[in-house]
Amino acid sequence: MIWNCEKDELSYNISPETNERKEYTKREVLSITSKIYNPFGCLTPFIIRAKILIQELWQRGLHWEDPLPGDLQTNWMKWMTEWKEIRDVRIPRCLIRVPMMNIVQLELHGFSDASEKAYGGAVYMKMIDAEGKGTIKLIVAKSKVAPLKSVTLPRLELVAALTTAKLTSYVKRVIDLEINKIYCWSDSQIVLCWIRNLARNWKPFVRNRIELIHELVRPEDWRYCPTKDNAADIISRGTALKKLKGNRLWWNGPKWTSPERRKLNTLTGEEMITAEKYWLKTVQRDAFHDELKTLENGKPLPKENRLKTLDPFLDEDDLCRVGGRLRLSDLDYDMKYPIILPKAHHISDPGNVTPELLDSKWKIGSEKSPQKEFGPLRIIRTDVYTKVYICLFTCMVTRAIRLELLSDLSAERFIQALNRFCARRGYPKIIQSDNFSTFKMADRQLKNLLSKTSLDKVQRVKTAKGTFIRPVARLYLLEPVRFKVQCNGLRPLGRECYEH
Repeated sequence: MIWNCEKDELSYNISPETNERKEYTKREVLSITSKIYNPFGCLTPFIIRAKILIQELWQRGLHWEDPLPGDLQTNWMKWMTEWKEIRDVRIPRCLIRVPMMNIVQLELHGFSDASEKAYGGAVYMKMIDAEGKGTIKLIVAKSKVAPLKSVTLPRLELVAALTTAKLTSYVKRVIDLEINKIYCWSDSQIVLCWIRNLARNWKPFVRNRIELIHELVRPEDWRYCPTKDNAADIISRGTALKKLKGNRLWWNGPKWTSPERRKLNTLTGEEMITAEKYWLKTVQRDAFHDELKTLENGKPLPKENRLKTLDPFLDEDDLCRVGGRLRLSDLDYDMKYPIILPKAHHISDPGNVTPELLDSKWKIGSEKSPQKEFGPLRIIRTDVYTKVYICLFTCMVTRAIRLELLSDLSAERFIQALNRFCARRGYPKIIQSDNFSTFKMADRQLKNLLSKTSLDKVQRVKTAKGTFIRPVARLYLLEPVRFKVQCNGLRPLGRECYEH
């Protein structure tokens, strides 16, 4: 490796190897590969291809002077043809070209990836000046071939993450600069799940490596990045030298790491409204394409059309809204003319968006009554078959669950269940429920009772604030718990009758 003082660049001074016999042996392959001085790992994606080929030679049991088999000889000759261009590679030596006093933030970004053939990591430094401008450059990279023993891809990704953590920690330790932030990136959701949990939760192979990663890099500093933006993906797959020389992802990281592309400002209300309208129009164009074309042409919808009964029309933003008799009411525009949304779409699913966003929307099929969720269960009491119901209590903080049995759906039975709950678990500060009629009746009765009594025991119940969610909306904290209770607790009971 030589240094061009005038251009401040590093380059490789390697004489191309020639072999008149056009047959290389195992010894020559290893000798030529070892001649490349690669202390910073800049040529790692190119060299890893030779390492994989050498591993293949060992797997086939070739001796030192044995010529390469035909298929490996072809791959090696292709690599050698590219190797002759290594002298054209130019690596800028200087990382920071502005005075250090103008640098306001330094960040390290580590990327890890693995494949069935190899794994590795790359570390970049991002520099931001006082004007918000800056650069990001490759500092160091490292690769290893995958072990001969069969290992699952998530475990290889974990080993790659450990390699990246070691590289990042090493750079932070040896570089004589104050690093403000560290980010490590992986495209494996499984590895990120391992890292974000306690090491003792996993089996020895994973646990030991997670403990090392936690010592080197904080779990909260690990982030997910798509495979197409993962610079280490080039390491795990390898690439041609000609492509590597002009690969911006390899030398400067993904585009979104550039300071100019990472300016995050607070969204204004106008921007949020514009974004909401954009996605609503996109959803309608996908779900009601033919209907919108008809309305745009000023023609009525056919009688059998699913939107005909809603008297739809297009507003000034080309959003399809419900017409009807509410146009004479005093409601605001969005409530009088709800925006129509399809039934089977993730944007109209209450589990994916907040109830506030669905307040002024009309979901196709929302006029249908919901099915009963809990019970009733059938029990035998003194040789008499009867129905009972279950009241589900859950803590908003710990997700602790308590089930209370109700003989009927009257407000009195619910108040009794609430008293049993408070006697066993204590008095809550906030009680939030859906709009079931039993809860509303109990709320009115409790307020009436508490307003007429001054008993000390009852005074503590007065501190509990009762709230109801908006109609038709789901109680999101309770839905996952209710689903688990129904699947794991009630569904196995089936339609059998039990003694009580």
